Amino acid sequence: MKWYIDQASIRSWREGIRLNMLCLNRNLLNTLCRRAEKTLRRALCNEEHHLPESNHDVRVTVLGAAGKVGHLASLLLKQSPLLAELRLYDVSGVEELGDDVSLINTNCAVRVFSGVEELPDALEGTDIVLFMVGNPGKPPMTSKDLFTLNAELTAALAHQCAALCPDAILGVCTKPVNSVVPLVSEVMKLYGVYNPDKIVGMTTLNTIRANSTVADEYLTNAAYVHVPVIGGASTETAVPLLSRALPFSAFSQVWRALLLP
Repeated sequence: MKWYIDQASIRSWREGIRLNMLCLNRNLLNTLCRRAEKTLRRALCNEEHHLPESNHDVRVTVLGAAGKVGHLASLLLKQSPLLAELRLYDVSGVEELGDDVSLINTNCAVRVFSGVEELPDALEGTDIVLFMVGNPGKPPMTSKDLFTLNAELTAALAHQCAALCPDAILGVCTKPVNSVVPLVSEVMKLYGVYNPDKIVGMTTLNTIRANSTVADEYLTNAAYVHVPVIGGASTETAVPLLSRALPFSAFSQVWRALLLP
């Protein structure tokens, strides 16, 4: 006995299978969503299910957080997974910044300190202190003019750091960095807590500028370019080592001949 199946029956059969598969997938998706919803509700309602705490316990204090550089540094630091606490300090105008920074969705607590009377609380027990205080300077101001403006305030803060957080790492961003770093070092020596490995001048900006310049010149990705910069932080003392740039293959033969001895 032979069976004859016309094309219409085949199409109807295929359509039935397709509809059954759609219903099955829809039911499976609904089941998964209900299970995920129940799990989320239990996690939110049960005290045993809570957000994981940070595996790190690094506390960073930004001195001069209300300034332009302090603003940018605070926003970047809040995004770091290495921090447990970010302390923002300035004489005034730091409360609004603290509200904005605290909205960044990372597991890092933000504390705001304002005024001279709250400076000890901002420094005590911290692990890293960033000096971003003082006048950034404008042309035609010289390094000597900047040092005259910023030295007294920086020295006063260094005295507080030596007394309240002698083991903290001090990162100096206050201009002129070439002169402020020795100033902070001398203050630490007065208290007998000087450690050359824990006082650093922040000169990353010079490296970033060199990387971007080389990348723009040779139409490469700046993220993969590294130009070492040695010397100090000023224009006169910063020396980019173009002959040690990576990748050095991006330079033309003419540039190689000029750079290599």
